[in-house]
Amino acid sequence: MKYALQSDERVEATPKAIGVCSCCGTEMIAKCGNRKVWHWAHKTKQTCDHWWENETQWHRDWKNQFPTEWQEVVHKAEDGEKHIADVKTNRGLVLEFQNSFLKREEINARSNFYDNIIWVVNSQRLKTDTEKLASLLQTKIATLKNEDYEFSWDRRWEIPKQWHSVKVPVFFDTGIDDWMVGHIPQLMDEYGIYKCHFLKKNYFVRFVNSSGIYQPSRMKVPYYIPKWKQGITDSGPCKYSYLASVS
Repeated sequence: MKYALQSDERVEATPKAIGVCSCCGTEMIAKCGNRKVWHWAHKTKQTCDHWWENETQWHRDWKNQFPTEWQEVVHKAEDGEKHIADVKTNRGLVLEFQNSFLKREEINARSNFYDNIIWVVNSQRLKTDTEKLASLLQTKIATLKNEDYEFSWDRRWEIPKQWHSVKVPVFFDTGIDDWMVGHIPQLMDEYGIYKCHFLKKNYFVRFVNSSGIYQPSRMKVPYYIPKWKQGITDSGPCKYSYLASVS
């Protein structure tokens, strides 16, 4: 963790420091070596949040682009379940930064727990993921400036498979000229379609910092989507009939 409590004040790790976990209240010790980012760890092997993962520099760089009071906020559900959000804005939007592989069951569990959430996924970790998104960007990059939208169905060919059909916004940090590629649900209950949101990283950060929310414009549903839903096209059977099972 980046923060622990000392006399009820949130502080960052420094050599030999001792603090208290803001989630469970147990003792934490500072880890300040040369191989990993400086961080706090529970003194015992236990962890109070089984969703919490070791941070990389990629995590820390993302979190540092938002106000400190938004970082590592304990989110508590009505039933008492608690988890630490990477970032939670003053408008209640949660940002979760994901570097390592995550099973689909846990993606769904976290998405349902936070509800108002955006995932930011490091797609630079695996060569195959990078190549898929690079191919997608190449079709648009000549005309892109800082932001663009494109209607899409579930982009099963270009994004990592565990993120297929996720019903909350997912942005992939491509590492290609600071471009992010968003996979944004649109009218899921009706057609299971998505909007592809191409966005420069600094635009995303600036918008969230200024508003505390993510509110993309809605796209008009193309006339042929309801026909795809029914398994037909203007010329015959629809090869995208799986859309009917996405919602």
